[in-house]
Amino acid sequence: MLRLIRIVVFLVLGVSGFLALDYSLSGRWTGRAVEGLTFAEYLRAMMPLPRGADRPQGLQAMLPKPPEGWTVHPTEPGDLDAFLPADRTSLPDEVLALLEAGAAPNPGSGVQTAILTYKRGGRQVIVQAIRHPAPPLAQMPLSDAIPLTPAMTVRGLDLAEAALPGSARARLFLADIGGQIRLNLLVSARMKDRDLVPFLQTLDVAALNDSVFDRRPGLGQVPMIVLASALGKEARAAFEADVAARAAARPTAEPATAAAPRDRGGSLFGTIFGWDGAEAAAR
Repeated sequence: MLRLIRIVVFLVLGVSGFLALDYSLSGRWTGRAVEGLTFAEYLRAMMPLPRGADRPQGLQAMLPKPPEGWTVHPTEPGDLDAFLPADRTSLPDEVLALLEAGAAPNPGSGVQTAILTYKRGGRQVIVQAIRHPAPPLAQMPLSDAIPLTPAMTVRGLDLAEAALPGSARARLFLADIGGQIRLNLLVSARMKDRDLVPFLQTLDVAALNDSVFDRRPGLGQVPMIVLASALGKEARAAFEADVAARAAARPTAEPATAAAPRDRGGSLFGTIFGWDGAEAAAR
């Protein structure tokens, strides 16, 4: 009996020491000081989510509510057809891949996604939120042939528009939240920026910000939507300069590679037990 007690005591001490070390390393590998990574977050990161966990549903609740007169449904494979020409081969490969990714309901293992399609007559909007397990998020999947232009700021969140060819019959807006969530808005080409305002008004930017490790103070609390297209020349130049300054102030995201799993964050505990390092770090 005494031997059993000793075994239990040594096991508790050993596991406690290991968890303390892993907690410290997890805070460092995710790019946050240990005091910035709460123990509750660490425990959630350490334990794999059970099947049917409601995280994706929670992410979906942060997407816009359908404006009056619009219908909404979970995105289906055929919804992308409205944005593509009859001959898909007329689009550059990188553009087609980008549009297909923007309407994909399942972007990969260990990645949470929420995607909805809104329709009204011949107009259509697909909104997709992709939450990566841990920062830093890999850079936007754009080639040099698809430049981004600052388009709007929604409650402090900057959205850029990808330059797509006219044959795409679509406009694509992208945003990054905390290096962990990517937001894509795929809209009919004939829709103007002001047509998006009813959607942007109910986009829960604050909740998106709260669901990432590297939260931006005040993001989502600013009751303002700024459309670059509605600004004069000088005001637009100032707007783009502000967006560039905010982007420069944020830490640069380093694409993760198999050779350097620590760059994606993670926990030593999760790595030893075979979980994906990034997935363990920020569930």
